[in-house]
Amino acid sequence: MLINRLGISLTQAGLLGGLLALSSSITQPLYGYLSDRFPSRLFSALAPAVAGVFIAALGGAANYRWALIFAVLGGAGVASFHPQASRLGSRWNDDPSRTLDGSLHHGGTLGIALSPAFFSVFVGLFGSERMLWAAAPGILVSLALLFLIRPPQGVARRRQNFDGKALLAVWRPLSILYCGVFFRSAVQATYAQFLALYLNRERATRCPPPPGH
Repeated sequence: MLINRLGISLTQAGLLGGLLALSSSITQPLYGYLSDRFPSRLFSALAPAVAGVFIAALGGAANYRWALIFAVLGGAGVASFHPQASRLGSRWNDDPSRTLDGSLHHGGTLGIALSPAFFSVFVGLFGSERMLWAAAPGILVSLALLFLIRPPQGVARRRQNFDGKALLAVWRPLSILYCGVFFRSAVQATYAQFLALYLNRERATRCPPPPGH
């Protein structure tokens, strides 16, 4: 949709998607550090609304520059949610099997999988000029986190110092895990997003029509 409306190239589209991924993933350690230094649940409570509003605003961006800005801000909402949400999830979960942690990641992956269909149906029904209304689910989730859900007991409400020694003590398994997640994300972005765009635009690949049409 953005490629056709803004007239951008595949390189620009790849840069836009990469910038969104960088903003939503690479900056997570920064938001984890800020969450330790300034212990406020607003980092996770407001994140769904911020991510929803700015990612939805991508559909109505006036030009490519604004699309880049919206991508960075939308990714920031995603990045600020995960560090604090993971910590709160571990405090809520008394099950040693970590079912709640798994459910948290399952929900995020399911959202990524369903979002293309959601936005396609939304634009088909209401048009791209009403894309900001697509942020309503994120805003509702933020309202629920602010007013209906309270943090578990025992969550620190004072500043915590960054313990570099503890991080260095596990640098080897952490590095292996980091590389694994990096390559998984690279493959996922290539096959789930950019390859589909390339085939549709350059190879004129379309889904076959249903029988009888």
